[in-house]
Amino acid sequence: MKFIRYFFSLCLLASSLLFIPHANAACSTRQLPMSQGIYNLTISTSTEIGDVIAGTERAVNFNVSCTTDRSGEILIACFNGSGEEVPGMPGVYATGIAGIGVTLYNDQWKRVTGKGENCDSRNTPIYKLDSNKSFMATTNLALVKTAEQIGEGNLNSANSSFVFKIYNAEKIANNSTAYYNVYLSPNTVSCSVDPKSLVVNLGDIPASQFTGPGTATPWHNFDVNISCDRDTMIQYRITGAEGIMNGQQDVMKLDDTPDSATGIGIQMQVNNATINYFSGYYPPLSLTDKRLTLPAGIRYYQTSHDVTPGSANAAVIITIAYQ
Repeated sequence: MKFIRYFFSLCLLASSLLFIPHANAACSTRQLPMSQGIYNLTISTSTEIGDVIAGTERAVNFNVSCTTDRSGEILIACFNGSGEEVPGMPGVYATGIAGIGVTLYNDQWKRVTGKGENCDSRNTPIYKLDSNKSFMATTNLALVKTAEQIGEGNLNSANSSFVFKIYNAEKIANNSTAYYNVYLSPNTVSCSVDPKSLVVNLGDIPASQFTGPGTATPWHNFDVNISCDRDTMIQYRITGAEGIMNGQQDVMKLDDTPDSATGIGIQMQVNNATINYFSGYYPPLSLTDKRLTLPAGIRYYQTSHDVTPGSANAAVIITIAYQ
């Protein structure tokens, strides 16, 4: 999997509670179980053991409703398949297919660790419940390369499922699992990406330059060059290390540091289109003569009326998947 990270800078008591669930106090969803497929998987030969296999990430998002206030409780997930955790890879579980493990990421992109329906995975929670009786859970299934030799076979609920439940309480559906459902027969391709990493300095920008929400600095443009040993198709996805701004579908957060500027975020464009989709991959693009250039750019974007000066660093990851 290819990661391209860009960094931008700008100077501008104690008691116990025994909870006994009741039928009229349940949290539930109608969106589970959920199965995910994979089409025409191609694995880059440069994918390292322990890396996510680009193109296998699948969003598992679902709405949960509770009939009462369940503040303080935690929605967790546990691996419920037949395999064991891969040695040296916390949160990655054997699927029975050579070289392929399965994992689940929470919304902080942390691998969920815990096996068995009654596991305790609160260290990698899915959602911490508050006074809101309805919420959305956001996770991602992914496959991980666990050995150099990659095999083929079926992925299904028996070897790739994770079960969702309120810790020490009820499952949120009769079958509250998410899993892959596909016959996996991957191909390989050898590709390189240039640059693999890039530091972009946007310079010192006065806070007074931001005059109101929607104000943006000029785009700072650069190219991402992809070359492979054969003509293939690629997909890309964009991920902000800190996530996206609340209420701003196309603006990523700055790094969360004590001296960070406020009131602004980062926008990115690829192929002359501003990125506004962060849950998966953009549609495939074809290489010509084994090459493809992705024009890209970044800029600051004002999100609130007040801007306070400070550092404005951000990390953005471009993941390239091959077909």
